[in-house]
Amino acid sequence: MWNLIKVFRELGTREQAIAFAEERGMILWRSSFVCNKGVCRTKSKISRSKGTWFENIKIELPQVFFIKYAYASKWSYDLTIKEDFSEREQCLSRATINDWFNYCIEAVVIYQIEKQTFDGKIGGPGKIFQIDESKFGKRKYNKGRHIEGHWVLGMIEDGSEDLRSRCFTTID
Repeated sequence: MWNLIKVFRELGTREQAIAFAEERGMILWRSSFVCNKGVCRTKSKISRSKGTWFENIKIELPQVFFIKYAYASKWSYDLTIKEDFSEREQCLSRATINDWFNYCIEAVVIYQIEKQTFDGKIGGPGKIFQIDESKFGKRKYNKGRHIEGHWVLGMIEDGSEDLRSRCFTTID
């Protein structure tokens, strides 16, 4: 079980964070990759973080793991800023924390979508099923009727415990 002290002790330095990421296959073992075949020989080195969580990060690697821990612990932005253990003069901003929390949310959603299985059709002849939709979001500046957000569609077959839901984003 992880706690803040363990995060700081095991991932507090850049070297510790890199070793942790390498051991778990989050980044490649080498510092960079160079292709020696034909056409790509003239191209520059490819970073070992390309295509990973760590591609194009602008904060220190220990801070990335700290923010991921804060997200998993359901901390608020203020608590995340307060508990930041980095020794840098510049602390994490609310915007940075917001961006990384959103990144974590996207990763969870992508993981869930990839793990979904096809359960077959719901309903059928002589079956009754219920369907409902809701839109979750906020009104911009609390004015007007248009609400930006996500549609959630829920379905359940009467007499069954098979509850299904789907989330949709509409592009206007």
